Amino acid sequence: MARGRDGTGLLASVPLFADFSRRELKALEAYLKKAHFNAGEDIVIAGDAGNRFFVIAEGRAKVIVNGRARRTIGPGGFFGEMSLLDGSPRNATVRAETDVHTYWVGTVAFKSLLRENFSITQKILAELCARIRSYDDAHTH
Repeated sequence: MARGRDGTGLLASVPLFADFSRRELKALEAYLKKAHFNAGEDIVIAGDAGNRFFVIAEGRAKVIVNGRARRTIGPGGFFGEMSLLDGSPRNATVRAETDVHTYWVGTVAFKSLLRENFSITQKILAELCARIRSYDDAHTH
């Protein structure tokens, strides 16, 4: 677990969940599981089925696309949100640079959460729409 932060505090720092109420964060937290990865270990591999969303609680991981390191993710960083929703293959490998502690939620549990909490579904759809609009603005002007 992140030093001084519970799963709810960590989730609140994730942009996808920024508009969630405390109740909604607690509902999501109920579905979280913990996983540890050793330095050098691949957390996810490009091309594999995407069935988990991860939030890093402790440690650092690098995102590798086509064999090149693109960025580093640290505490509060996240990955896998798109694959969680659409089941598409991973487009990057994420490798632990240090020992990494994560929280994760799988596709089945996340879809169950969305079915049971319409307010959460609405907020995630709004965030995804905002991302699409931002992308469109950046690429059409």
